Amino acid sequence: MNRVLVLGGGQLGLMMAEAAARLGLVVDRYDPERALLLPGTSDLAVPISWEECLERYPVITVEREAFPDTGFSAELAQSDRCVARGALQVIPDRFTQKAMLDKLGIPTAPWVTLDKTDDLHDAVAQFGGVVVKARSGGYDGRGTWIVGEGGDLSAVPAAELAGKAIVEKKIPFSRELSIVGARSISGETLFYPLTRNWHVDGILRLSLAPANACSDLQKPAEQMLKGIMEELDYAGVMAVEFFEVDGQLMVNEIAPRVHNSGHWTHEGADWSQFDLHVHA
Repeated sequence: MNRVLVLGGGQLGLMMAEAAARLGLVVDRYDPERALLLPGTSDLAVPISWEECLERYPVITVEREAFPDTGFSAELAQSDRCVARGALQVIPDRFTQKAMLDKLGIPTAPWVTLDKTDDLHDAVAQFGGVVVKARSGGYDGRGTWIVGEGGDLSAVPAAELAGKAIVEKKIPFSRELSIVGARSISGETLFYPLTRNWHVDGILRLSLAPANACSDLQKPAEQMLKGIMEELDYAGVMAVEFFEVDGQLMVNEIAPRVHNSGHWTHEGADWSQFDLHVHA
């Protein structure tokens, strides 16, 4: 029987395991914090060794981007069994993520590194309104500071963030959109329709799929996501969040995993993003 190990003991991995059962596959989960195996959809955790992992699982995937020092999840994430290995080397650090987008010629907000306190003042002088983002660990509005043009910089802990953050130009977008797609190990790709998202305090509150009046943007979105997945030699589901600016797309963030803006596929598509991730 084909078996996949997902690194992470949370909800997304559980939904992958549920999807796998319907496909006749087995997805087990490795809980990084407890360094224990969760078989299938069970909550009965059992110990497992490194050798047993390599013997049992020909394919390893992830439900998250970062792993603690406990157990051996970090080592498994960098092993040649992990089909997200390339993405995990690039995406979790916003510096390397943005550098990759620049290399690929994919539009993204202009940015600079925050290496010293003066860099923040220089960025404001250059960009006007800015968004300061921690290079790693930020999500759902955490690790992000938004400063409008002429705004108060005192709320940004610039000295503390020196060497650990980037500064982006604040983009006056008309809509937030995202695309969820998948790439197989052999390089085949599939994409869901663009989705419109509404965030409140950095947290996704509502997704509308398919997004209205997006026929002209679907193909460019697919091409950008395909280019990113190919660059990273990625297999599985990946999501890209965009700003729509004057009818064009600009990449905001990349998620190398199933994504909350793709949860609508669970009931609204023949194949959910979890089915697609496991199958890929």
